Amino acid sequence: MLELAEPRDPAAHATVEERLHLLLIDRDGTAQTLPDDGRRAAGLQARMMVHPLLPMPGVVAGLEVEVSVICHQSQDGVGIQVVLPLDDDATRFMIPGLVYGENRGDNSRLRYPRVVFDGVATDSLSSDRWAFRIDRSSHGVVIGWTASSCVALATDEQSSVGLSGLGFSAGRDSCLLLNFPAREEPVTYVGQDAPAPPEVLTHDWKAGEIAVLRFLLFVLPPDPHAYDAVLRTLYQRDRERHPVNPWVSVDDGAALAAHGLHRWHFRHDPGVLVETTAFHRLADEAAAVTGDREAMHVGWVSGAASAHALLTYGRTGDIGPYTDAAIAVLDTIAGGLAPCGSFWGQWSRAGWDGGWNGHRDWIHARTVAEATLFMMRSARSEHELGIEHPSWLQAIGSNLDQVLRTQRGDGAFPALINGRTGEPQSWAGAAGLLWILVTGAAITLPHIYSNLRAALVILFGTIALVALLIPLFTVMVFIVAGAAAMLAAAACAEALMLRKLRWTVERETDVALPIDEREIKRPALA
Repeated sequence: MLELAEPRDPAAHATVEERLHLLLIDRDGTAQTLPDDGRRAAGLQARMMVHPLLPMPGVVAGLEVEVSVICHQSQDGVGIQVVLPLDDDATRFMIPGLVYGENRGDNSRLRYPRVVFDGVATDSLSSDRWAFRIDRSSHGVVIGWTASSCVALATDEQSSVGLSGLGFSAGRDSCLLLNFPAREEPVTYVGQDAPAPPEVLTHDWKAGEIAVLRFLLFVLPPDPHAYDAVLRTLYQRDRERHPVNPWVSVDDGAALAAHGLHRWHFRHDPGVLVETTAFHRLADEAAAVTGDREAMHVGWVSGAASAHALLTYGRTGDIGPYTDAAIAVLDTIAGGLAPCGSFWGQWSRAGWDGGWNGHRDWIHARTVAEATLFMMRSARSEHELGIEHPSWLQAIGSNLDQVLRTQRGDGAFPALINGRTGEPQSWAGAAGLLWILVTGAAITLPHIYSNLRAALVILFGTIALVALLIPLFTVMVFIVAGAAAMLAAAACAEALMLRKLRWTVERETDVALPIDEREIKRPALA
Protein backbone atom coordinates (compact mmCIF):
# COMPACT_ATOMS: atom_id res chain seq x y z
CA MET A 1 0.00 0.00 0.00
CA LEU A 2 1.37 3.41 -0.95
CA GLU A 3 1.58 5.80 1.95
CA LEU A 4 -0.12 9.19 2.04
CA ALA A 5 1.59 12.34 3.18
CA GLU A 6 0.80 15.90 4.10
CA PRO A 7 1.11 18.27 1.11
CA ARG A 8 4.81 19.16 0.89
CA ASP A 9 5.02 21.14 -2.32
CA PRO A 10 1.56 22.23 -3.55
CA ALA A 11 3.03 23.94 -6.60
CA ALA A 12 4.45 20.64 -7.82
CA HIS A 13 1.02 19.18 -8.52
CA ALA A 14 -1.54 21.99 -8.28
CA THR A 15 -1.63 22.63 -12.02
CA VAL A 16 -1.92 19.01 -13.04
CA GLU A 17 -4.60 18.37 -10.41
CA GLU A 18 -6.64 21.28 -11.74
CA ARG A 19 -6.46 19.86 -15.27
CA LEU A 20 -7.92 16.52 -14.18
CA HIS A 21 -11.63 16.12 -15.02
CA LEU A 22 -14.39 13.54 -15.51
CA LEU A 23 -16.66 12.72 -18.45
CA LEU A 24 -19.77 10.60 -18.86
CA ILE A 25 -19.45 8.69 -22.12
CA ASP A 26 -21.96 6.44 -23.87
CA ARG A 27 -21.55 3.55 -26.30
CA ASP A 28 -21.27 5.87 -29.29
CA GLY A 29 -18.61 8.06 -27.69
CA THR A 30 -20.90 10.99 -26.94
CA ALA A 31 -19.55 12.64 -23.82
CA GLN A 32 -20.64 15.23 -21.30
CA THR A 33 -18.87 16.69 -18.31
CA LEU A 34 -19.43 15.05 -14.95
CA PRO A 35 -18.66 17.67 -12.28
CA ASP A 36 -16.38 16.39 -9.53
CA ASP A 37 -17.71 18.73 -6.83
CA GLY A 38 -21.03 17.04 -6.12
CA ARG A 39 -23.19 18.73 -8.76
CA ARG A 40 -25.43 16.29 -10.65
CA ALA A 41 -25.22 15.39 -14.32
CA ALA A 42 -27.52 12.86 -16.04
CA GLY A 43 -28.67 11.54 -12.71
CA LEU A 44 -25.12 10.92 -11.40
CA GLN A 45 -23.27 12.80 -8.69
CA ALA A 46 -19.50 12.59 -8.26
CA ARG A 47 -16.95 13.83 -5.76
CA MET A 48 -13.20 13.63 -6.25
CA MET A 49 -10.80 13.41 -3.33
CA VAL A 50 -7.06 13.85 -3.91
CA HIS A 51 -4.39 12.76 -1.42
CA PRO A 52 -0.64 13.36 -1.86
CA LEU A 53 1.66 10.37 -1.58
CA LEU A 54 4.91 10.18 0.33
CA PRO A 55 8.05 11.09 -1.67
CA MET A 56 9.25 8.42 -4.09
CA PRO A 57 12.59 8.29 -5.91
CA GLY A 58 12.31 9.76 -9.39
CA VAL A 59 8.78 11.12 -8.85
CA VAL A 60 8.16 14.88 -8.65
CA ALA A 61 4.73 14.38 -7.07
CA GLY A 62 2.38 11.46 -6.55
CA LEU A 63 -1.36 11.65 -5.91
CA GLU A 64 -3.91 9.05 -4.90
CA VAL A 65 -7.31 9.97 -6.34
CA GLU A 66 -10.68 8.60 -5.23
CA VAL A 67 -13.87 9.31 -7.16
CA SER A 68 -17.17 8.49 -5.42
CA VAL A 69 -20.17 8.27 -7.74
CA ILE A 70 -23.80 8.13 -6.55
CA CYS A 71 -26.57 7.25 -8.99
CA HIS A 72 -29.82 9.11 -8.31
CA GLN A 73 -31.54 8.12 -11.56
CA SER A 74 -30.99 4.88 -13.48
CA GLN A 75 -28.84 5.21 -16.59
CA ASP A 76 -28.05 2.41 -19.05
CA GLY A 77 -24.90 2.11 -21.14
CA VAL A 78 -22.80 4.84 -19.57
CA GLY A 79 -19.13 4.81 -18.61
CA ILE A 80 -16.93 7.26 -16.74
CA GLN A 81 -13.80 8.61 -18.35
CA VAL A 82 -10.97 10.27 -16.42
CA VAL A 83 -9.17 12.82 -18.58
CA LEU A 84 -5.78 14.35 -17.84
CA PRO A 85 -4.87 16.96 -20.51
CA LEU A 86 -1.15 17.38 -21.14
CA ASP A 87 0.47 20.80 -20.97
CA ASP A 88 1.45 20.72 -24.66
CA ASP A 89 1.32 18.46 -27.70
CA ALA A 90 2.35 14.93 -26.80
CA THR A 91 5.74 13.72 -28.04
CA ARG A 92 5.49 10.15 -26.77
CA PHE A 93 3.15 7.70 -25.05
CA MET A 94 3.77 4.45 -23.25
CA ILE A 95 1.54 1.62 -22.02
CA PRO A 96 3.86 -1.13 -20.73
CA GLY A 97 3.74 -4.23 -22.89
CA LEU A 98 1.52 -2.55 -25.46
CA VAL A 99 2.51 0.92 -26.71
CA TYR A 100 5.96 2.49 -26.92
CA GLY A 101 6.18 5.83 -28.67
CA GLU A 102 5.07 5.62 -32.29
CA ASN A 103 4.84 1.86 -31.69
CA ARG A 104 5.19 0.90 -35.36
CA GLY A 105 7.38 2.42 -38.01
CA ASP A 106 6.24 3.23 -41.54
CA ASN A 107 8.43 0.48 -42.98
CA SER A 108 7.12 -2.31 -40.74
CA ARG A 109 5.99 -5.39 -42.65
CA LEU A 110 3.45 -6.26 -39.96
CA ARG A 111 0.52 -4.07 -39.02
CA TYR A 112 -0.49 -3.43 -35.43
CA PRO A 113 -1.57 -0.25 -33.60
CA ARG A 114 0.50 2.75 -34.66
CA VAL A 115 0.42 6.12 -32.90
CA VAL A 116 0.21 9.08 -35.27
CA PHE A 117 1.73 12.31 -33.97
CA ASP A 118 1.60 14.26 -37.23
CA GLY A 119 -2.13 13.72 -37.86
CA VAL A 120 -1.58 11.56 -40.94
CA ALA A 121 -3.01 8.04 -40.59
CA THR A 122 -1.70 5.71 -43.30
CA ASP A 123 -3.90 2.67 -42.60
CA SER A 124 -6.78 1.41 -40.46
CA LEU A 125 -4.45 0.57 -37.59
CA SER A 126 -2.95 4.08 -37.42
CA SER A 127 -4.53 6.78 -35.25
CA ASP A 128 -3.71 9.74 -33.02
CA ARG A 129 -6.02 8.36 -30.31
CA TRP A 130 -6.13 4.89 -28.83
CA ALA A 131 -7.95 3.19 -25.96
CA PHE A 132 -7.30 -0.38 -24.77
CA ARG A 133 -8.52 -2.87 -22.20
CA ILE A 134 -6.16 -2.79 -19.25
CA ASP A 135 -5.60 -6.55 -19.42
CA ARG A 136 -3.67 -6.08 -22.66
CA SER A 137 -0.90 -4.29 -20.72
CA SER A 138 1.74 -5.68 -18.38
CA HIS A 139 0.89 -2.98 -15.81
CA GLY A 140 -2.14 -0.74 -15.59
CA VAL A 141 -0.52 2.60 -16.34
CA VAL A 142 -0.48 5.05 -19.25
CA ILE A 143 2.36 7.57 -19.47
CA GLY A 144 2.60 10.68 -21.65
CA TRP A 145 5.44 13.05 -22.47
CA THR A 146 5.56 16.57 -23.87
CA ALA A 147 8.66 18.62 -24.61
CA SER A 148 8.75 19.84 -21.01
CA SER A 149 6.83 17.36 -18.83
CA CYS A 150 5.79 13.79 -18.15
CA VAL A 151 2.72 12.51 -16.31
CA ALA A 152 1.15 9.10 -15.70
CA LEU A 153 -2.20 7.63 -14.68
CA ALA A 154 -2.34 4.17 -13.09
CA THR A 155 -5.25 2.07 -11.89
CA ASP A 156 -6.21 -1.50 -11.01
CA GLU A 157 -7.42 -4.08 -13.50
CA GLN A 158 -10.89 -4.23 -11.98
CA SER A 159 -13.03 -1.39 -10.66
CA SER A 160 -16.48 -1.35 -9.06
CA VAL A 161 -17.99 -0.98 -12.57
CA GLY A 162 -15.95 -3.70 -14.30
CA LEU A 163 -12.73 -4.06 -16.27
CA SER A 164 -10.69 -0.84 -16.43
CA GLY A 165 -9.19 0.71 -19.55
CA LEU A 166 -6.24 2.90 -20.58
CA GLY A 167 -6.02 5.42 -23.39
CA PHE A 168 -4.54 8.60 -24.80
CA SER A 169 -4.89 11.21 -27.54
CA ALA A 170 -2.17 13.08 -29.41
CA GLY A 171 -2.25 16.41 -31.26
CA ARG A 172 -3.88 19.62 -30.07
CA ASP A 173 -6.01 17.76 -27.51
CA SER A 174 -3.20 15.62 -26.13
CA CYS A 175 -4.30 13.82 -22.96
CA LEU A 176 -4.19 10.61 -20.94
CA LEU A 177 -7.36 8.61 -20.31
CA LEU A 178 -8.73 6.06 -17.88
CA ASN A 179 -11.99 4.35 -18.83
CA PHE A 180 -14.37 2.79 -16.29
CA PRO A 181 -15.28 0.34 -17.76
CA ALA A 182 -12.83 -0.30 -20.62
CA ARG A 183 -13.16 0.83 -24.23
CA GLU A 184 -11.12 -0.30 -27.27
CA GLU A 185 -11.05 2.49 -29.83
CA PRO A 186 -10.94 3.53 -32.63
CA VAL A 187 -10.73 -0.17 -33.58
CA THR A 188 -9.93 -3.41 -31.82
CA TYR A 189 -6.63 -5.08 -32.67
CA VAL A 190 -7.07 -8.84 -33.02
CA GLY A 191 -3.65 -9.81 -34.33
CA GLN A 192 -4.41 -9.42 -38.03
CA ASP A 193 -4.03 -6.68 -40.61
CA ALA A 194 -7.80 -6.20 -40.64
CA PRO A 195 -8.93 -4.73 -37.30
CA ALA A 196 -12.21 -5.57 -35.60
CA PRO A 197 -14.87 -2.99 -34.69
CA PRO A 198 -14.41 -1.02 -31.45
CA GLU A 199 -15.09 -2.98 -28.27
CA VAL A 200 -16.99 -0.70 -25.89
CA LEU A 201 -17.90 -1.77 -22.38
CA THR A 202 -20.43 0.32 -20.48
CA HIS A 203 -22.23 0.14 -17.17
CA ASP A 204 -25.96 0.08 -16.42
CA TRP A 205 -26.42 2.34 -13.40
CA LYS A 206 -29.23 1.66 -10.92
CA ALA A 207 -30.76 4.28 -8.69
CA GLY A 208 -29.14 4.21 -5.28
CA GLU A 209 -25.97 2.57 -6.57
CA ILE A 210 -22.64 3.87 -5.26
CA ALA A 211 -19.37 3.25 -7.10
CA VAL A 212 -15.85 4.17 -5.97
CA LEU A 213 -13.09 4.54 -8.59
CA ARG A 214 -9.46 4.80 -7.51
CA PHE A 215 -6.33 5.66 -9.44
CA LEU A 216 -2.86 7.15 -9.05
CA LEU A 217 -1.46 10.24 -10.76
CA PHE A 218 2.29 10.77 -11.09
CA VAL A 219 4.09 13.97 -12.04
CA LEU A 220 7.51 13.04 -13.44
CA PRO A 221 10.57 14.77 -14.87
CA PRO A 222 10.53 15.05 -18.69
CA ASP A 223 13.28 12.46 -19.03
CA PRO A 224 12.58 9.65 -21.56
CA HIS A 225 13.21 7.10 -18.83
CA ALA A 226 10.98 8.68 -16.20
CA TYR A 227 8.69 5.65 -16.56
CA ASP A 228 11.18 3.61 -14.53
CA ALA A 229 10.18 5.28 -11.24
CA VAL A 230 6.49 4.59 -11.88
CA LEU A 231 7.02 0.94 -12.77
CA ARG A 232 9.20 0.33 -9.73
CA THR A 233 6.53 1.92 -7.53
CA LEU A 234 3.84 -0.30 -9.06
CA TYR A 235 6.06 -3.38 -8.78
CA GLN A 236 6.53 -2.76 -5.08
CA ARG A 237 2.83 -2.11 -4.53
CA ASP A 238 1.89 -5.31 -6.31
CA ARG A 239 4.44 -7.36 -4.34
CA GLU A 240 2.81 -6.20 -1.12
CA ARG A 241 -0.76 -6.68 -2.34
CA HIS A 242 -0.22 -9.97 -4.17
CA PRO A 243 2.44 -12.05 -2.38
CA VAL A 244 3.92 -14.96 -4.28
CA ASN A 245 2.08 -18.19 -3.52
CA PRO A 246 3.81 -20.95 -5.52
CA TRP A 247 2.13 -24.33 -5.73
CA VAL A 248 5.48 -26.13 -5.79
CA SER A 249 8.83 -25.34 -4.22
CA VAL A 250 11.71 -23.91 -6.23
CA ASP A 251 13.50 -27.27 -6.09
CA ASP A 252 10.42 -29.14 -7.31
CA GLY A 253 9.86 -26.58 -10.06
CA ALA A 254 13.45 -26.90 -11.26
CA ALA A 255 13.19 -30.69 -11.25
CA LEU A 256 9.99 -30.61 -13.30
CA ALA A 257 11.45 -28.13 -15.80
CA ALA A 258 14.62 -30.18 -16.29
CA HIS A 259 12.59 -33.38 -16.64
CA GLY A 260 10.32 -31.76 -19.23
CA LEU A 261 13.22 -30.38 -21.25
CA HIS A 262 14.95 -33.74 -21.37
CA ARG A 263 11.99 -36.07 -21.84
CA TRP A 264 9.74 -34.03 -24.12
CA HIS A 265 11.86 -31.42 -25.90
CA PHE A 266 15.25 -33.07 -26.39
CA ARG A 267 15.87 -34.86 -29.69
CA HIS A 268 18.96 -37.11 -29.65
CA ASP A 269 19.40 -36.80 -33.39
CA PRO A 270 20.71 -34.23 -34.15
CA GLY A 271 20.93 -32.97 -30.54
CA VAL A 272 18.37 -30.14 -30.24
CA LEU A 273 15.68 -28.82 -27.91
CA VAL A 274 12.57 -28.43 -30.03
CA GLU A 275 10.48 -25.39 -29.22
CA THR A 276 7.02 -26.89 -28.89
CA THR A 277 5.88 -30.44 -28.31
CA ALA A 278 2.35 -31.84 -28.20
CA PHE A 279 0.91 -33.40 -25.06
CA HIS A 280 -0.53 -36.42 -26.87
CA ARG A 281 2.26 -38.79 -27.96
CA LEU A 282 2.50 -42.07 -29.82
CA ALA A 283 3.83 -45.27 -28.31
CA ASP A 284 7.23 -44.03 -29.46
CA GLU A 285 7.21 -40.86 -27.41
CA ALA A 286 10.14 -39.39 -29.34
CA ALA A 287 8.32 -39.66 -32.67
CA ALA A 288 7.05 -36.36 -34.07
CA VAL A 289 3.29 -35.82 -33.95
CA THR A 290 0.90 -33.07 -35.03
CA GLY A 291 1.50 -30.12 -32.76
CA ASP A 292 5.27 -30.51 -32.50
CA ARG A 293 7.43 -27.78 -33.97
CA GLU A 294 10.66 -29.49 -34.81
CA ALA A 295 12.72 -26.33 -34.76
CA MET A 296 15.15 -24.61 -32.39
CA HIS A 297 16.28 -21.00 -32.28
CA VAL A 298 19.80 -20.76 -30.88
CA GLY A 299 18.58 -18.13 -28.40
CA TRP A 300 15.24 -16.54 -27.52
CA VAL A 301 12.68 -19.34 -26.96
CA SER A 302 15.07 -22.31 -26.77
CA GLY A 303 18.63 -23.11 -27.73
CA ALA A 304 21.68 -22.13 -25.69
CA ALA A 305 19.82 -20.56 -22.75
CA SER A 306 17.71 -23.68 -22.16
CA ALA A 307 20.70 -25.95 -22.71
CA HIS A 308 22.74 -23.96 -20.17
CA ALA A 309 19.96 -24.36 -17.61
CA LEU A 310 19.78 -28.11 -18.24
CA LEU A 311 23.58 -28.40 -18.07
CA THR A 312 23.71 -26.53 -14.76
CA TYR A 313 20.97 -28.67 -13.27
CA GLY A 314 22.57 -31.88 -14.54
CA ARG A 315 25.99 -31.01 -13.15
CA THR A 316 24.57 -29.87 -9.81
CA GLY A 317 22.55 -33.05 -9.33
CA ASP A 318 25.05 -35.35 -11.08
CA ILE A 319 22.36 -36.43 -13.56
CA GLY A 320 24.31 -37.77 -16.51
CA PRO A 321 21.52 -37.93 -19.11
CA TYR A 322 20.67 -34.25 -18.52
CA THR A 323 24.30 -33.22 -18.79
CA ASP A 324 24.86 -35.27 -21.94
CA ALA A 325 21.74 -33.82 -23.57
CA ALA A 326 22.73 -30.23 -22.78
CA ILE A 327 26.25 -30.75 -24.14
CA ALA A 328 24.81 -32.28 -27.31
CA VAL A 329 22.58 -29.24 -27.85
CA LEU A 330 25.45 -26.80 -27.31
CA ASP A 331 27.63 -28.86 -29.66
CA THR A 332 24.90 -28.63 -32.30
CA ILE A 333 24.63 -24.86 -31.89
CA ALA A 334 28.43 -24.45 -31.98
CA GLY A 335 28.44 -26.34 -35.27
CA GLY A 336 25.74 -24.12 -36.77
CA LEU A 337 27.91 -21.22 -37.91
CA ALA A 338 26.87 -19.16 -40.90
CA PRO A 339 29.44 -18.32 -43.61
CA CYS A 340 29.90 -14.87 -42.06
CA GLY A 341 31.04 -16.41 -38.74
CA SER A 342 27.88 -15.79 -36.73
CA PHE A 343 25.57 -18.45 -35.41
CA TRP A 344 22.64 -19.12 -37.66
CA GLY A 345 19.43 -18.09 -35.93
CA GLN A 346 17.39 -21.29 -36.24
CA TRP A 347 17.75 -25.02 -36.78
CA SER A 348 14.96 -27.06 -38.37
CA ARG A 349 14.69 -30.38 -40.13
CA ALA A 350 15.26 -28.42 -43.35
CA GLY A 351 18.60 -27.15 -42.07
CA TRP A 352 19.98 -23.90 -40.66
CA ASP A 353 18.64 -20.45 -41.52
CA GLY A 354 18.30 -16.99 -40.02
CA GLY A 355 14.90 -17.44 -38.38
CA TRP A 356 11.72 -15.39 -38.51
CA ASN A 357 13.21 -12.20 -39.92
CA GLY A 358 11.65 -11.76 -43.34
CA HIS A 359 14.47 -13.51 -45.22
CA ARG A 360 16.00 -16.90 -44.50
CA ASP A 361 19.53 -15.47 -44.58
CA TRP A 362 18.87 -12.60 -42.14
CA ILE A 363 20.00 -13.16 -38.56
CA HIS A 364 18.62 -11.24 -35.57
CA ALA A 365 21.24 -9.73 -33.25
CA ARG A 366 19.39 -10.49 -30.02
CA THR A 367 19.06 -14.18 -30.85
CA VAL A 368 22.73 -14.84 -31.61
CA ALA A 369 24.00 -12.52 -28.86
CA GLU A 370 21.96 -14.52 -26.36
CA ALA A 371 23.31 -17.78 -27.75
CA THR A 372 26.87 -16.46 -27.43
CA LEU A 373 26.28 -15.27 -23.87
CA PHE A 374 24.88 -18.58 -22.62
CA MET A 375 27.50 -20.60 -24.45
CA MET A 376 30.08 -18.42 -22.66
CA ARG A 377 28.46 -19.18 -19.32
CA SER A 378 28.40 -22.89 -20.08
CA ALA A 379 32.04 -22.85 -21.19
CA ARG A 380 33.06 -21.01 -18.02
CA SER A 381 31.20 -23.42 -15.70
CA GLU A 382 32.66 -26.43 -17.50
CA HIS A 383 36.16 -24.92 -17.41
CA GLU A 384 35.85 -24.55 -13.64
CA LEU A 385 35.25 -28.30 -13.49
CA GLY A 386 38.33 -28.93 -15.62
CA ILE A 387 36.27 -29.79 -18.72
CA GLU A 388 36.99 -28.05 -22.02
CA HIS A 389 34.84 -27.80 -25.12
CA PRO A 390 37.02 -26.47 -27.95
CA SER A 391 34.15 -26.21 -30.43
CA TRP A 392 32.26 -23.91 -28.04
CA LEU A 393 35.26 -21.64 -27.61
CA GLN A 394 35.83 -21.49 -31.35
CA ALA A 395 32.17 -20.58 -31.92
CA ILE A 396 32.26 -17.88 -29.25
CA GLY A 397 35.36 -16.31 -30.77
CA SER A 398 33.88 -16.51 -34.26
CA ASN A 399 30.75 -14.66 -33.17
CA LEU A 400 32.70 -11.95 -31.37
CA ASP A 401 34.96 -11.46 -34.39
CA GLN A 402 31.95 -11.16 -36.65
CA VAL A 403 30.03 -8.68 -34.52
CA LEU A 404 33.06 -6.41 -34.21
CA ARG A 405 33.46 -6.42 -37.99
CA THR A 406 29.91 -5.11 -38.39
CA GLN A 407 30.03 -2.61 -35.54
CA ARG A 408 29.42 0.92 -36.79
CA GLY A 409 31.79 3.80 -36.21
CA ASP A 410 29.51 5.34 -33.58
CA GLY A 411 29.53 2.07 -31.61
CA ALA A 412 26.14 0.71 -32.70
CA PHE A 413 25.60 -2.95 -33.52
CA PRO A 414 23.22 -3.88 -36.38
CA ALA A 415 19.83 -5.41 -35.58
CA LEU A 416 19.94 -7.76 -38.58
CA ILE A 417 22.83 -9.12 -40.61
CA ASN A 418 23.05 -11.30 -43.70
CA GLY A 419 24.33 -14.68 -42.54
CA ARG A 420 26.12 -15.33 -45.80
CA THR A 421 27.81 -12.00 -46.41
CA GLY A 422 27.87 -10.53 -42.89
CA GLU A 423 26.50 -7.25 -44.22
CA PRO A 424 24.12 -5.31 -41.93
CA GLN A 425 20.52 -5.42 -43.12
CA SER A 426 18.94 -3.16 -40.49
CA TRP A 427 20.06 -0.77 -37.75
CA ALA A 428 16.56 -0.12 -36.40
CA GLY A 429 15.70 -0.73 -32.77
CA ALA A 430 17.82 -1.90 -29.87
CA ALA A 431 18.33 -5.58 -30.73
CA GLY A 432 22.12 -5.19 -30.74
CA LEU A 433 22.34 -3.90 -27.18
CA LEU A 434 22.86 -7.38 -25.72
CA TRP A 435 26.26 -7.49 -27.40
CA ILE A 436 27.38 -4.99 -24.74
CA LEU A 437 26.88 -7.59 -22.04
CA VAL A 438 28.41 -10.32 -24.19
CA THR A 439 31.62 -8.40 -24.89
CA GLY A 440 31.80 -7.48 -21.22
CA ALA A 441 31.35 -11.11 -20.20
CA ALA A 442 34.40 -12.01 -22.27
CA ILE A 443 36.64 -10.88 -19.40
CA THR A 444 35.37 -13.85 -17.38
CA LEU A 445 36.90 -16.23 -19.92
CA PRO A 446 40.65 -15.54 -19.61
CA HIS A 447 41.42 -19.04 -20.87
CA ILE A 448 39.88 -17.99 -24.20
CA TYR A 449 41.22 -14.42 -24.47
CA SER A 450 44.78 -14.24 -23.23
CA ASN A 451 46.57 -12.36 -25.98
CA LEU A 452 46.68 -8.78 -27.15
CA ARG A 453 44.19 -9.36 -29.95
CA ALA A 454 41.63 -10.55 -27.41
CA ALA A 455 42.35 -7.54 -25.24
CA LEU A 456 41.55 -5.31 -28.20
CA VAL A 457 38.27 -7.18 -28.70
CA ILE A 458 37.28 -6.48 -25.10
CA LEU A 459 38.43 -2.86 -25.29
CA PHE A 460 36.37 -2.23 -28.40
CA GLY A 461 33.43 -3.80 -26.59
CA THR A 462 33.90 -1.19 -23.88
CA ILE A 463 33.95 1.57 -26.47
CA ALA A 464 30.72 0.17 -27.94
CA LEU A 465 29.10 0.17 -24.52
CA VAL A 466 30.00 3.80 -23.93
CA ALA A 467 28.94 4.92 -27.40
CA LEU A 468 25.58 3.17 -27.24
CA LEU A 469 24.76 4.54 -23.81
CA ILE A 470 25.67 8.18 -24.52
CA PRO A 471 22.01 9.34 -24.31
CA LEU A 472 21.50 7.43 -21.06
CA PHE A 473 24.57 7.64 -18.90
CA THR A 474 27.62 9.73 -18.07
CA VAL A 475 30.14 9.29 -20.84
CA MET A 476 33.55 7.81 -20.02
CA VAL A 477 36.10 8.68 -22.69
CA PHE A 478 38.70 6.07 -23.58
CA ILE A 479 41.57 7.13 -25.87
CA VAL A 480 43.19 4.40 -27.91
CA ALA A 481 46.70 5.51 -28.71
CA GLY A 482 47.37 2.80 -31.26
CA ALA A 483 48.78 -0.67 -31.42
CA ALA A 484 52.39 0.37 -30.87
CA ALA A 485 51.57 2.23 -27.67
CA MET A 486 49.46 -0.68 -26.40
CA LEU A 487 52.26 -3.16 -27.08
CA ALA A 488 54.69 -0.96 -25.18
CA ALA A 489 52.41 -0.75 -22.13
CA ALA A 490 50.55 -4.05 -22.41
CA ALA A 491 50.89 -5.10 -18.77
CA CYS A 492 49.50 -1.87 -17.33
CA ALA A 493 46.91 -1.46 -20.07
CA GLU A 494 45.51 -4.93 -19.49
CA ALA A 495 44.78 -4.30 -15.82
CA LEU A 496 43.40 -0.83 -16.49
CA MET A 497 41.19 -2.14 -19.25
CA LEU A 498 39.88 -5.03 -17.22
CA ARG A 499 39.05 -2.90 -14.20
CA LYS A 500 37.40 -0.14 -16.20
CA LEU A 501 35.37 -2.62 -18.21
CA ARG A 502 34.26 -4.56 -15.14
CA TRP A 503 33.26 -1.35 -13.36
CA THR A 504 31.40 -0.03 -16.40
CA VAL A 505 29.51 -3.25 -17.10
CA GLU A 506 28.55 -3.66 -13.43
CA ARG A 507 27.32 -0.08 -13.21
CA GLU A 508 25.33 -0.04 -16.44
CA THR A 509 23.88 -3.57 -16.39
CA ASP A 510 23.71 -4.49 -12.67
CA VAL A 511 25.68 -7.64 -13.51
CA ALA A 512 28.30 -8.50 -10.88
CA LEU A 513 31.46 -9.71 -12.59
CA PRO A 514 34.28 -11.58 -10.80
CA ILE A 515 37.61 -9.85 -10.27
CA ASP A 516 40.20 -11.18 -12.68
CA GLU A 517 43.51 -12.08 -11.05
CA ARG A 518 45.31 -9.99 -13.68
CA GLU A 519 43.74 -6.89 -12.14
CA ILE A 520 45.41 -7.66 -8.83
CA LYS A 521 48.87 -8.28 -10.25
CA ARG A 522 49.01 -5.01 -12.19
CA PRO A 523 49.38 -1.42 -10.96
CA ALA A 524 46.32 0.09 -9.29
CA LEU A 525 43.75 1.93 -11.39
CA ALA A 526 44.13 5.67 -11.00
